[in-house]
Amino acid sequence: MKYLLMLSWLVAGVALAQPKALVEGLVKPWGLTQLPDGRVLVTERQGQLRIISLQTESGSLQVTQSTQVSVAPEDLLELGQGGLLDVRPHPDFANNQKLYFSYSCGSAEANHTCLAAGVLTNNEIQNVQPLFRSQPAKTGGAHFAGRLLWLPDTTLLLTVGDGFDYREQAQRLDSHLGKTLRLTDNGSAPADNPLVGQAGAKAEIYTYGHRNSQGLVWNSTTNQILSHEHGPRGGDEINHLVAGNNYGWPIATFGLDYTGAVVSPYQRLPQVTAPLLQWTPSIAPSAMAIYQDKLLVTALAARELRMIQLPGASHSAPPGKLSWSEQGEKKLLSELNLRWRNILVTQSGHVLALSDGTDASLYDITAVIAAQ
Repeated sequence: MKYLLMLSWLVAGVALAQPKALVEGLVKPWGLTQLPDGRVLVTERQGQLRIISLQTESGSLQVTQSTQVSVAPEDLLELGQGGLLDVRPHPDFANNQKLYFSYSCGSAEANHTCLAAGVLTNNEIQNVQPLFRSQPAKTGGAHFAGRLLWLPDTTLLLTVGDGFDYREQAQRLDSHLGKTLRLTDNGSAPADNPLVGQAGAKAEIYTYGHRNSQGLVWNSTTNQILSHEHGPRGGDEINHLVAGNNYGWPIATFGLDYTGAVVSPYQRLPQVTAPLLQWTPSIAPSAMAIYQDKLLVTALAARELRMIQLPGASHSAPPGKLSWSEQGEKKLLSELNLRWRNILVTQSGHVLALSDGTDASLYDITAVIAAQ
């Protein structure tokens, strides 16, 4: 009887620790965030926004309403990896109802990473106003980045990819490509940005030397901005962003080109900020969130979720060593064999994960995380 009881507990535990699909049939979803009133937003790259109302019943999340509305700024370009990308409510959303969107805009021959804001009124997006357009224009549909993050000072970070075929511009300060930008809520450069006043430099630049950064979080415990970016064949990175710093792409990288050619003979350089953690081979990190003292990273190529112990504020590393260790890193959700696009820790402490593709779903993975 004792062994049967233990087995029943184990079976119950396994059953509890399963992802639960909340919304299915999402088409190329990308952005995932939550409004102050608890509603969850999901962008779809063709220009749609899903507004999802949730409630908790017996500890389990239930969807009470799912509405699809059009955002589609006039110059939205859905091409390759582009389209409607991230979404974030304004820090004063409760009063102004403003949503901020990143997206690719222009044409196949001349496109940009753009920022716009609109007002959410009765499940409609109204008064969509373009605020920012990266320069220079590029061709092709790769490496737009597009991740958004509000900082505690109410400035907004926007990542811009290197455009794939323009990787040398990640080191050029007269280009937005391969950069993390810091903007005001009207899309202009704050006066205290690190390169303001420097001849030939784009005033919006906050950090540079990035390939395609799709993860941004604010660690309130350590007052740090953490980012991650895609490497080519290897060299995916997690970085601690510091204003004005150079993060190396493509002059210092752990990755190889897709042809197998060496991108750079250097993995580290004195003038380059080394990654806290790097993955070789690549996992293709797509988003991240902080859950208690863990960093949760979704991965496309690896088809799993990585859970990483966050070092404390006093953590430091010897010179020339990676700041973090992979010791204790866990691999979750691999049994579903899904490409994972985004992740969100809700105000109630639930963890939601978004799969990728033309028939994707929003999952509640709280039980999986809690079981670790």
